[in-house]
Amino acid sequence: MTYTFKLARRLAQNGMATGALVALTLLGCQSDPASLESDASTIRISPRSALLAPQGAIQFSAFAEAPGGDRVPVAVTWSAEGGRIDTDGRYVAGDVDGAFRVRAARANLQWVTDSSTAIVLHGPMPTALRIHPHQVTVGVGAAVWLTAWALSAGGDSVAIPALFTAGTIALAPDSTGTVPFSADAEGEVTVTSEAGSLVDAARITVSRVAVATVEVRPDSATLAVNGTVQLTATLKDAGGRILNGRQVRWLTTNAGVAAVSPTGLVWAKAVGTAEVGAQSERKSDRTIIRVQTAPPPPPPPPLPADTGWREAFSDDFETGTLARVTGGYRWGNGSGGAADAKPAVVTAIARSGTHSLQFTFSGNPNLADDAFSEQRFVLGDTLRAVALDWWQYFPDGTEGLGAKFVHRSDPNGPENNKFLRLWSGNLADGNDGYSQSTVHLGASFQAVSGGPDPKIYTEYNNYVLGSVRVPERSWSPAITDVYRGRWVHFRFVYRAASAANTDGVTELWADGARVITNQNLPIYATGGRGNYVNRGYLMGWANSGFTQTTFTFIDDFSVLVPVP
Repeated sequence: MTYTFKLARRLAQNGMATGALVALTLLGCQSDPASLESDASTIRISPRSALLAPQGAIQFSAFAEAPGGDRVPVAVTWSAEGGRIDTDGRYVAGDVDGAFRVRAARANLQWVTDSSTAIVLHGPMPTALRIHPHQVTVGVGAAVWLTAWALSAGGDSVAIPALFTAGTIALAPDSTGTVPFSADAEGEVTVTSEAGSLVDAARITVSRVAVATVEVRPDSATLAVNGTVQLTATLKDAGGRILNGRQVRWLTTNAGVAAVSPTGLVWAKAVGTAEVGAQSERKSDRTIIRVQTAPPPPPPPPLPADTGWREAFSDDFETGTLARVTGGYRWGNGSGGAADAKPAVVTAIARSGTHSLQFTFSGNPNLADDAFSEQRFVLGDTLRAVALDWWQYFPDGTEGLGAKFVHRSDPNGPENNKFLRLWSGNLADGNDGYSQSTVHLGASFQAVSGGPDPKIYTEYNNYVLGSVRVPERSWSPAITDVYRGRWVHFRFVYRAASAANTDGVTELWADGARVITNQNLPIYATGGRGNYVNRGYLMGWANSGFTQTTFTFIDDFSVLVPVP
């Protein structure tokens, strides 16, 4: 089992003693032993530590490991703290207690180094070493502080700055001289302490700490129908420490009133009261969710004040067809990426009456395959200003109207996802189509998305400038869960610029709030071309893949035009 040890590192060089207790003396000298050197890139010092009385001496040696495992002496430069060392590696301790570093560097490769520790103690030399605590159980992520005690033959004991290791990892003491240890996984760990020839080992059992409490916040919430609130659950052990990475199960006493996602997002479905709770390891907490009647939708957004408006065309789809014609205003062709994706009037859901216009986006596991559905319309006049007003429903996946409406961008193709488009076309074109030669000017609201909620922004067409996108003025995120599962009121306002001027306007409103506004746009036509729009279509979402077949619905559509 692999462990990650989280350690204090006040003494970064192999756990040396603090400078407050030690007068550091660095002595350097060069040795040139007549020995066979290895090409190895590492060296080792022996012994790894030494226990000395003041002015005591010990012989250190340095070697490299040959490919076969043999120890090969190497020429090194010696240096030491707290004492002196000669060219042969003989170290003589000073008069101050503490742990001191002895360092060797390859004579010809000074960056290849190793170090050992000389521990200097006054009084009788200890005969045994003992780690305290010697056997202990701690929870995952909790810390235990270890101390090495030197025991003399007479029974005296003293804490000493011994070396600690856990496996191959050196453990460093904190500012008090004790060694903190923690592990992030369950299991048995052996920690070894060494001081000269004295060695001891402690066994640490790392166990999973039980969840003692669960705390859900906020402890209550009041929502309108279709409103959401994010709940959080904090888990703690018996000592009050926060526990991370534990499984949490979210539950609701009434999913018809307040549904909850696996991440604790609560969605108000209907008027009433429900308790939503979080459970982990038989511990739980809950919050009260009160759902009230949603306020009535706001009135339609205001239209530009510099001109009067009248309704030129409307359709609530109650005829069951797309055959309505009013003074040249009519529905045009509908199209889809699959045979059954062409928009159609249905009775599955309606805002008013019993009918609405359904758009179908056929599912395909290959996101590179386009899924689109669009409905074109013909404006009976050449218009420099127009407003489109409609209600739209995006399913949330729970009401029996197909999967949750999720829009994705095709990662392999160009961005061309239309939410709405207007343009100027050839009125003689009976197919309601357009080509580059007939597009004089226009505007569309495009959508981009790297996830379930698209960003919608304006693109406008100018015969001179070409297609210009304005992504910095966007509605992002656009179709979120706040707008799914209910009828949303949209209004799009368009006004072309006067010739060669920058006074064009595009606006998008959702539920009475202006979510996109673009002023001072150079949307105009030149060279004798018509400065107007007369065609458009709803939806599209072209060049986007849908993993599941998804629907959206439009009802109570109307076209508003300036009063002559």
